[in-house]
Amino acid sequence: MRYRFTRAARGDLKRIANYWKKRASAETAHRLIAGIFETIVMLATQPRCGARRDDRGPEIRVFPSKRFLIYYVPHRSGIQIVHIFDGSQDQSAAWRSEP
Repeated sequence: MRYRFTRAARGDLKRIANYWKKRASAETAHRLIAGIFETIVMLATQPRCGARRDDRGPEIRVFPSKRFLIYYVPHRSGIQIVHIFDGSQDQSAAWRSEP
């Protein structure tokens, strides 16, 4: 199974990495991003395991990865990552402020 990212999700990953590089270290940022990718690989093999979030859009699902929430859409060939937000964020506000 495969995974791909929307432009917004790639931006989310960059923001997460930059935030943690400044707040902690490059090693911490790398460890967090690696954990997100581990979850994404698992989701690509089991795309229906996330909770449905039809309020966010058709077929959107969400699954936690430590402190982050991964929003994605399952497809026949894998998943498309729509957004990745810190779980402590107001999720509705994060969706509204998407670029």
